Amino acid sequence: MRDGHIDTSGKSAEEIGREMRKYLKKVVADKESPIHIVIDHTSHLLKLARQYAMQEKLEDACLYYALWFEHWLNNLIVSSGRRKGLTDKELNQIIRETDIGRGKTTWLLRLLDVPAFRQDHQERIVKIAELRNALEFVNS
Repeated sequence: MRDGHIDTSGKSAEEIGREMRKYLKKVVADKESPIHIVIDHTSHLLKLARQYAMQEKLEDACLYYALWFEHWLNNLIVSSGRRKGLTDKELNQIIRETDIGRGKTTWLLRLLDVPAFRQDHQERIVKIAELRNALEFVNS
């Protein structure tokens, strides 16, 4: 799961369900642990980005790829930050005040002990974010 409490890789839906029930019972019994419910839209954003790219609607594809990158990075930051003991308030501030480009793809990951992105991946994320921002400026 998002915070790494349940590893879903290679498990059936039934196995994941059992582990989730066990984990939730533990959290509910604790009374001190917050429960974070997240609706993850990243797969839908990526699907739309790919559809627009296939249709050669490049501005729309760029917008949705940038949104996907940003949501994916924010999820990574939140889960990594929680493991390091950061509060929700601190994580929200980090997400809001750190740009998608060089901040969220370089130094912030290092502070959170997340392995660095390959240089070419980092450069592509930055380029798509810059293109998206230029589109927003031109179209506003």
